[in-house]
Amino acid sequence: MVLASTNAREEGKSKTGHPYFDNGKTDVFVQNPYLSPDLHGPAMTISAPIRSAAGELVGVLAARLNVQGLSDIVRKRTGLRQTDDAYLVNTDRFFVTQPRFLSERVVLRRQSQTNAVKQCVAGNSGVLLNPDYLGVPVIAVYRWLPQRKLGLIVKMRQDEAFGSDRSFRNTITLVGLLALVAASVVAVLLARGIVRPVRDLQERVARFGRGDLELRLPEKSRDELGLLAREFNQMAAAISGKEAELESAWPIAPANWQRRTCT
Repeated sequence: MVLASTNAREEGKSKTGHPYFDNGKTDVFVQNPYLSPDLHGPAMTISAPIRSAAGELVGVLAARLNVQGLSDIVRKRTGLRQTDDAYLVNTDRFFVTQPRFLSERVVLRRQSQTNAVKQCVAGNSGVLLNPDYLGVPVIAVYRWLPQRKLGLIVKMRQDEAFGSDRSFRNTITLVGLLALVAASVVAVLLARGIVRPVRDLQERVARFGRGDLELRLPEKSRDELGLLAREFNQMAAAISGKEAELESAWPIAPANWQRRTCT
């Protein structure tokens, strides 16, 4: 059951059966993008266990993230040529990031049935000359990202590739390098931007649980993690204040009780 949340409507709800809750009991877990009814759009959830000083599980810390940043990462390296594009798909072949040449919102709402996507979600990596999601002949480089269970597709229209002064081999090399760079950027930024901050958050929460009541979390980011840190700091300040009040009242209370007992 949710004990505290930045979204008051979530409090009191059971999260048993949710992947981020069940897997977050043992280690840091990142749930791949899904449609969130609260955000009315795609989101990712990251979770981590909270343990007592004795090492016992006392709860699960979870933060829901908007996946727009993921689209920005993937598309950051596109636009170097007129027709190049890059996007991610999940194991069910649904678009996870918004393709460059589709105007309607398709993230987690539409599947891609291209051969490159089918090969990619089968766990393969390679190069294909095939129609893309618009039916246009393209050179597509696909890479499977096993740790994230996502497929990265980088493509370019064949007429642009073959119409340039570069050789076919150089064009393939260029598109391949784009895919490699994009895959590397996705992997690195996911690790730096999501997993590491949560591990740090988890460690600091554990220290607080062991009695370091003066500890506070950094509130630098403006995403869900930053909001969670601010909420935690407010809660920590309240707990510290209550404990200080109890400690200051403790020497007085027994004396009062003793006087009342004597009378």
